[in-house]
Amino acid sequence: MKINYLTEKDILVINARVIQREGATGQKPPHVRDAEALHFLIAQPKQTSFGQELYPSFAEKAGILLIKLVKKHVFEDANKRTTAIAFLLFLRRNSYELTCDWQDLANQILKIAQIDDNELNYQEIYQWINQVIHEN
Repeated sequence: MKINYLTEKDILVINARVIQREGATGQKPPHVRDAEALHFLIAQPKQTSFGQELYPSFAEKAGILLIKLVKKHVFEDANKRTTAIAFLLFLRRNSYELTCDWQDLANQILKIAQIDDNELNYQEIYQWINQVIHEN
């Protein structure tokens, strides 16, 4: 399966558009708080170890992107909104669609944001994604 991954530029453009559309703290968008974290999280879904993918399924790739975008908090503003749109774009680029409503996605993002990193259940998030996506 060929995966169309998001780029740093994709994420930057999404954040800039979200801020321009919905407003923010007055920073000129995009205002990156942690460029290294952005670089890291974009590479994360592609990671391998000893020739084996760390995230072999599409749900795991989408899930790690979702989790890291929420947790790394790379922008000064609009991180959760940027995460939601980036997640949907990643799905769309790979011929998947979200079958839950926008509020369910927002609730999942808020849940991830509020859970302490060492208590986060990655498998539970991957399972949720498997349940709420459909391949076109």
